[in-house]
Amino acid sequence: MFENTLKIGIYAIFAVLLFGGSAAFAGYTINSTGGECSMIGTWDALSSTCTLNTDVTSSSGPVIQLTGDGITLDCDGHILDGKQSTCFY
Repeated sequence: MFENTLKIGIYAIFAVLLFGGSAAFAGYTINSTGGECSMIGTWDALSSTCTLNTDVTSSSGPVIQLTGDGITLDCDGHILDGKQSTCFY
């Protein structure tokens, strides 16, 4: 499970860097206080982890933007599917 969490964290960071973190970003932003995590999952403040409780998709760009250090995205078996990239974990 940790290996999948680490992989998805790396892929999510890569997707944000590759597809942008500009003003046009329309996905969910997860920051050091949780941000919009509660809209798609559960935020654990002690571990700075957002655990998804649903698949997250977008036809217009990236689905999740991580803004901050030490944030973990645990897909918990859910799918991230954004424009030009898809990650399954």
